[in-house]
Amino acid sequence: MAGSRWRTTAMGRAWVRTGAALRALPAALSVSALRMPKRLIIAPPDPRTHDPTVAEDILAGFFVFAGKVVHAQGQSPFEMAPPSAQWENLLNGFGWLRHLRVAESPMARTQARTLITDFLRIRRNNGDAAWAAPVAARRLLSWISASPYLLEGADLAFYRRFMRAIAQHARHLIVGVRGGFPVEERFLPAIALCALVLSSDARPRLLRLANRALTAEIRRCILEDGGHISRSPRAVVDFLLDLLPLRHLFLAKNETPPELLQRTLGRSLALLRLLRLGDGTLGLFHGTGYMPADSLAIVFRYEQAAGEPLLSAPASGYERLAAGTTALLMDVGGPPPFDFSRAAHASALAFEFSDGPWRVVVNCGAPLTGSSAAREAARHTAAHSSLVLADTSSCQFETRNVRTELGAAIVDAPGAPKVLREESEAGTRLTAMHQGYARRFGLLHERGIALSPDGSTVHGLDAVLDADPKRPAGALPFALRFHLHPGVHATPEPGDGAVRLDLPSGACWRFEVAGQHPVLEESIFYAAADGAGRTLQIVVEAQSSVTREIAWRFTRIREGHGHKSAAANAHDMPASGPRQP
Repeated sequence: MAGSRWRTTAMGRAWVRTGAALRALPAALSVSALRMPKRLIIAPPDPRTHDPTVAEDILAGFFVFAGKVVHAQGQSPFEMAPPSAQWENLLNGFGWLRHLRVAESPMARTQARTLITDFLRIRRNNGDAAWAAPVAARRLLSWISASPYLLEGADLAFYRRFMRAIAQHARHLIVGVRGGFPVEERFLPAIALCALVLSSDARPRLLRLANRALTAEIRRCILEDGGHISRSPRAVVDFLLDLLPLRHLFLAKNETPPELLQRTLGRSLALLRLLRLGDGTLGLFHGTGYMPADSLAIVFRYEQAAGEPLLSAPASGYERLAAGTTALLMDVGGPPPFDFSRAAHASALAFEFSDGPWRVVVNCGAPLTGSSAAREAARHTAAHSSLVLADTSSCQFETRNVRTELGAAIVDAPGAPKVLREESEAGTRLTAMHQGYARRFGLLHERGIALSPDGSTVHGLDAVLDADPKRPAGALPFALRFHLHPGVHATPEPGDGAVRLDLPSGACWRFEVAGQHPVLEESIFYAAADGAGRTLQIVVEAQSSVTREIAWRFTRIREGHGHKSAAANAHDMPASGPRQP
């Protein structure tokens, strides 16, 4: 904790940068002795989907990334002022090459080569944003994957220029993974280096170096249950889309993929099934926002054996309840380590649940584009379906100004909640307690959630407890927040303080709370395909001096049509059910 606080000071940040530079110095001195690949033999597949309309835009001079549009008007896009850091990173990462590849026109191939030539002329390795670790690694992966398309029929000058650039990127990434890059940014460079050596005529020494780097980063970043150390469900999809082609490369070279890689792929695919709700997409935890269904479908296409879905992921900090057509996810983990916490959310004991293919209770999710202020606001506890004490988040973020493209790290992080899972004839119950408010307010938050055997009732009990019974905490306001999916039509029921929830499927749920009066307030949902949109949240407010426990319940009072059971959904492809509006 003290170390995390110190690293947020100016002196601490300077010391971290100096240490990284000193650690990278031996690598920078030795990398010149490494012989770089001279030719590419095979290309890794790019499993991400392609869109011919993106190619049409690029050929017309329009570069549309991260919700921003730049019309080049005859200029190179690399010479133009970027409208946002996200736009710039996507441009410099060259992931859009896959769209040009499917255009099947000589003009598209020529344009691809021209843009690479422009980049090499304009964006030299001078420490600018184009050479940040994840951007340079993504660019190398994109170039290797597109190499057959780029080099077919190319003149000798372009071929030599391209291979020199490949070697330059390799040297840059080698120095980075050996200490030059921040520790949280080394995983993708290690994957890119491994992809290069498997795709080329690399010498054994370079192959050993790449394999060691990949092994080190898998052990650093991947948890025992297959989750990412950042605790982000989206991060699991992202690294699988990059690791799965490595398995293809090993098999293409008639080599057995390393056991660590195979084990990681199997565990991570199993974890993703736990993290899916009824609509087939992932729970909105720790930086996860809108994700196209085809991304998950592509990942699961590589799965060799489904098996029984996981219900508990203790290393990643998630629990799943499933019965009938109801699926529920609960965050029972602590914040990730400081270096990996810049996209993490203060979501202690937050939950989401769905009925069939329709989400009911959600978290706000993470905006993929937009201002840094919106991204930071989405990380606070109030943006999650949890208990908020004194309008304060359950963990503390850095207060210093951060770069636009980076979020504030979590400091003074509480430990992981204590969790108890109980199975009985009455259903499954989760009980968890976190200490995020203990140091500041002297209170603990305990939440119990139970799902009935038929999935028709979700019972909940939230309590605020004194962290030290000998020193009772003072009176503090707290609120239970249940954010609703935009597809849910919420109506207060007169008289009894309940809320009626109508789903697009025709199903109807009823929310009730004991001894309190719930109200509907505005909320925002960031995970829609068309960007942020308005929605509602159920709010129950109380004072700790008056009320220490609040019992609540969601009850299905009418079945919907076309539902599948939550267990069946765990084995379906993400795109198999109706799409969320």
